[in-house]
Amino acid sequence: MQTWRQRVRESVGGLRWLHGATRRSRRSERSEGNEREKTIRSVRTVPAALLLQRGPFPASFPLRSRPLCNPSFPAFRLNVRLRPGGIIEGFRKFSDRMKAGFSVLADYSQVVNHEANGREMKLSEFLHSVDPDRFPSLSSSRKTVRKGLVLVNGQLGKIHHFVMLGRDSVQITGRTESNFKPYGDPPFHIDVIYEDDFFACVYKPPGFCCHPPAGQTHQEAAKSMRVCVPHFVKTAPPGTESALWRPLLVHRLDKPTEGLMLVAKTKKAYTELQRQFALREVKKTYAAVVEGRVEDESGVIDLAIGGKESKTEYKVVLRTAAPNLRDGVVTTLHLHPLHGRTHQIRIHCADGLRVSIVGDKKYGRSYTGHGLCLAAIGLEVKHPETGELIKFSRPEPERFSAFRAMAEAGLRSMSWKEAASSCLTEVSATSDAQSCEDDEALSEDELLGDLNNLEQSS
Repeated sequence: MQTWRQRVRESVGGLRWLHGATRRSRRSERSEGNEREKTIRSVRTVPAALLLQRGPFPASFPLRSRPLCNPSFPAFRLNVRLRPGGIIEGFRKFSDRMKAGFSVLADYSQVVNHEANGREMKLSEFLHSVDPDRFPSLSSSRKTVRKGLVLVNGQLGKIHHFVMLGRDSVQITGRTESNFKPYGDPPFHIDVIYEDDFFACVYKPPGFCCHPPAGQTHQEAAKSMRVCVPHFVKTAPPGTESALWRPLLVHRLDKPTEGLMLVAKTKKAYTELQRQFALREVKKTYAAVVEGRVEDESGVIDLAIGGKESKTEYKVVLRTAAPNLRDGVVTTLHLHPLHGRTHQIRIHCADGLRVSIVGDKKYGRSYTGHGLCLAAIGLEVKHPETGELIKFSRPEPERFSAFRAMAEAGLRSMSWKEAASSCLTEVSATSDAQSCEDDEALSEDELLGDLNNLEQSS
């Protein structure tokens, strides 16, 4: 009787899956002075194309894949475990759906190029010579060939192939249509501020991470912007060149921070928007409520973070009296970070201005009932296709004004229920004094109801 290893060798043929099948690597991670050792065990992986061609496989075959890193990469691996019966058909349907969105983007059979005419050249050099706009460097042409997007005489092109203009047919393929459909219901609601065929602007609510960190369960990872965005932002329309398999986030915001975020639908829009962020061409505006008084009306915070240059412009918008807080005042700021360092605004407020953002548990004091008072309320970006300057803006969250009102009333480090109970006496006396003149005076139940609604909305 054959073992399952022998059956796999016969069914897959020359598949070299045993190479590194039981490799183990150890990584040592250091976090805040504590050393912990994490063991990462690689698992057996098999290309999906071979699964579609060969089979069947035994039920005990331990197959698991690695995640797809490049969204435009046509060759992919499937994150499943083999089960007897019907599984190969599922692979075939999924593969057909992936390949159905690809078409020919450029054909260099009839191109006239004096440098490449009559010369036999490497495939990457040929692409760079014939179409320098699409392939500005040899590195970009090699990446395209490695991704399996180049066809030579109808066959998949390789790096070592030599081609000649006029003798060989060279075609560039790419995704022009996506049939991606998100599964299940959206984990939370997202407001779409702007959307066209190339990118979109959405508003991230507080308390949700952009990308699920490692080590989370499936249910926890689902509550992220990466999973939720495809439920509200459509994919690029059919026929769009370099369309992504699904909409992708261009940048990130901290988990407790809310605000505007950009989402790309095409590969060109994704790279162009990221280029603008890298070159600091995007103007970002944040609103923050800090504990304490900022003396200057405006200025620039120049404080290196991690040994890298970091600058943030700020402007005082409002100062509100807060008897029980530091300096007896809270200040509302509008900030424009000139760099994009991790936690840049939070660090600059705490260490640069010596006033921490309200609700910042990491760099300042902790207050309950309102969260981190930091929001991205403005973005100025150039359209990735037309180059037109587009401005997105949103008013500051209502919870900011609610906190200022409670701070002005002398409430400190409180929850909504504590705020309601502390206000009952004053509101009750006011309602009794005005009951004969004003029939719309608030009752205790109405006040508690309003505060509970405000707590749920925040």
